[in-house]
Amino acid sequence: MAPRLHLKVICPEEMLFQWYVDKVVVPTEDWELALLPGHISLVAVLGGGKIIVYPSYAENENFLKTLQDDKIIISIQSGTLSIDGESITMTVHALQ
Repeated sequence: MAPRLHLKVICPEEMLFQWYVDKVVVPTEDWELALLPGHISLVAVLGGGKIIVYPSYAENENFLKTLQDDKIIISIQSGTLSIDGESITMTVHALQ
């Protein structure tokens, strides 16, 4: 099985998204950052923009049939993230 990441996107009120993913692109305060399985451990502040999620086909094949271009886009104003190479947790403070 190909390596993948477990992603959690949390708002203060609820769990917004939780899934296995192949790749996530996030806006930081200065640039966009692509997160892949095996990424070094990192804590970062998210800037305003779009989180682009590429779900894992192995785990989400039925879910992907409802997606356009096989990706999910979440617009945010700010947030934080932590990654340890196997999982990503994002706390999103404000959705656009």
